[in-house]
Amino acid sequence: MDHATLFLKTLRDDVNRLGAPSRLVPHTTARDVDATMPARASARARIASLAIVVVLTTVARASDATSADAPESSSAHDLWLADALPRYRARAPECVACQRVLAYFDEHLMLALQDINAAEAKKKTSSFSHRYGAFESVIEDAVPSACRLSSMALNKTVRTACERLLERHEDEVVTLYYEAGEAMRRGEDERDMGEALCGSRGAMRGACEDDVAAWRVPQLELLETEASKVKRADFHPAEQAPESKMM
Repeated sequence: MDHATLFLKTLRDDVNRLGAPSRLVPHTTARDVDATMPARASARARIASLAIVVVLTTVARASDATSADAPESSSAHDLWLADALPRYRARAPECVACQRVLAYFDEHLMLALQDINAAEAKKKTSSFSHRYGAFESVIEDAVPSACRLSSMALNKTVRTACERLLERHEDEVVTLYYEAGEAMRRGEDERDMGEALCGSRGAMRGACEDDVAAWRVPQLELLETEASKVKRADFHPAEQAPESKMM
């Protein structure tokens, strides 16, 4: 029971006691009752007024608390977006390619690894070689084909950047996702793969700056949506990636 409800219950009990005949004075006369009626009515009015004030104050405080929290959260989101969006639009082609590969692997490859682990867990016996073979099959099929994604196939600049990254770092990318599959098997929490793939120490060796590489896939999707609302003509020249088309 909240404080306002408890207070109102107490007030109702007080009002009922004021209206009830006195048990301490059994021979109260009609004249005595008539004499006390105005005082009781006045007390009831004061208590009712106080109850209304308390309820309105409680509601107002709750409303203020809710409205205070919402702008703070909204403000933090808007500040992050205002800072991140220009850097998202100004990414180098290598960074765009790496983060599109990241999003594709997050949606497809990571789910395939989860399915393999779930299937292996149902078996009474599961050998390392069999599990490794299953991982190797899906990973080595996904990695070389990543640059042929529809999100890159029509953009020669980004596609070329992707192909060059994989030519240099395909083995590191395969190893990274094999380790991710093994971590799933051990029951470890799934980690964000952005920095591990695109960061300065990642498999693609600094395709993105570290703070940009740290963006998670849902954040990248939000930035893509927001960036699509802005016409190319509205971009500031400093927000354009060198030798890159509209991303």
